Amino acid sequence: MRKDANLDARAGECLAVSTPGRVRAEIIDLYLQICERFGHPREHTLAATGLRERHVNPVDGWVSQGTVEALFQYRIGHPSQPIHGLSIMGLLDPANTGLLGYLCLSCLNVNDLFHSLETFGPLVSNLFQPRSEHHPGKLLWQVDLGYRDPVLHQDSTEMVLGAMAILIQKMNPAALRQVSFRHQPVQINGTISRAYQEVFHCPVYFGRPCSALELDPQSVQRKTFSGSSVVFRALTQQASRMLQRISSPDLVARVKQEVDGMLSEGMISREALCERLGISYRNLHRKLKSRQTSYQQLLDEVRAERAVAALSDGHANLEALADSLAFSSAKSFSRWFVSQFGVSPCRFQQQNGA
Repeated sequence: MRKDANLDARAGECLAVSTPGRVRAEIIDLYLQICERFGHPREHTLAATGLRERHVNPVDGWVSQGTVEALFQYRIGHPSQPIHGLSIMGLLDPANTGLLGYLCLSCLNVNDLFHSLETFGPLVSNLFQPRSEHHPGKLLWQVDLGYRDPVLHQDSTEMVLGAMAILIQKMNPAALRQVSFRHQPVQINGTISRAYQEVFHCPVYFGRPCSALELDPQSVQRKTFSGSSVVFRALTQQASRMLQRISSPDLVARVKQEVDGMLSEGMISREALCERLGISYRNLHRKLKSRQTSYQQLLDEVRAERAVAALSDGHANLEALADSLAFSSAKSFSRWFVSQFGVSPCRFQQQNGA
C-alpha cells in the first residue's frame, strides 16, 4: 500500500476536540474483529502496538484517541500486510454499530440521516463531525476529524465518508452522485484499490479541491421505504437521553456496565448493584438524580439496547429474550417494550425488516 505524498490539506485543520478524543469500545471491538478477517489477529495487534486488553476494553467503555491512533497506524503501516481503511468499511454492517446505527437505518430520508449523524455521532465518538455545504444543484457532505497525523487523517476521511455512503445506499442509492477526494488514491501492488468502487458504487475522483460526497439535493428529501417514523422517534428519544449524560459518564457508565454484567449473569437487583458499587441506595439515588437520571432509567436503557440488538437480528425468541432481560414473562417484556418504543416487539421487527 502506498502512502501518497499529496495528502488532504485539511489535515492541519482538524476538528477541535474539547474533551479527550475517544471512541466507544464496541466500535473498536468490531474494528478488531474485521481486521482479523484480513489476517491481523487481535492478540498480535495488541502485542505489536504495546496495548493491553484494558486499553481496548476500558471500564468506562471509552477507548482513548491514543489507543485508536496506535491501532489505525499499525494497520496502515503493517510491513507485510497493510489494510486499506476503506476495505474495512466494505465489511461493516451499520446495525452492528449499536443504537446510532439502528437510528440511522430508521431515518425517513437521507436528510434525516445527516442530522442524526451530526447530532448523535458523539454517542460513538467525538473524533468526527459531519458538515454539509449547499451549492447550486448539488449538496456536499464533508467531515472534520480529530486526527493530526496526515496519513491517518486521509485514511480516516475515506473510512467515515465510506460509512456515510453505505448508509445512503441502504436508504436511497440514487441520492449519491459521486465522491471526490483531495488526496490521490491508495494503490495496492501498483493498482488503485478496488475498495473505492466496492464501497461507493459511483464515480470516484481524486486530486479535487475537497474530500466530499456529492448528493442530489432533491433525492435527500425523498422518503425511503426502509424508514419508520415510529421507530425513528423512539430511538431518537433514547439517543437524546443518552447524549445528555455523555459529558459526565463516570458513575452513569459504571452503573450501566454493572447492570449489563448482572443481566448477563442472569440476575438483577437494586441491592446487588449497590453492593457491587460499594454505595448505599440512598447515596446512589442522590448522585444519579444530580445527573438527571435514575437506577430504573439506566436499567431501561441497558434493556432497550439489548432488546433492539436482539430484535433487529430477526431471530429473537420473545420468551428467551424476556428471560435474558430479567422479565418475569414475555407478556411483561412486551408491555415494557411498548411503553419504551410505542410499538410491540413483533411490530418493531417488521418495521426493521427483520
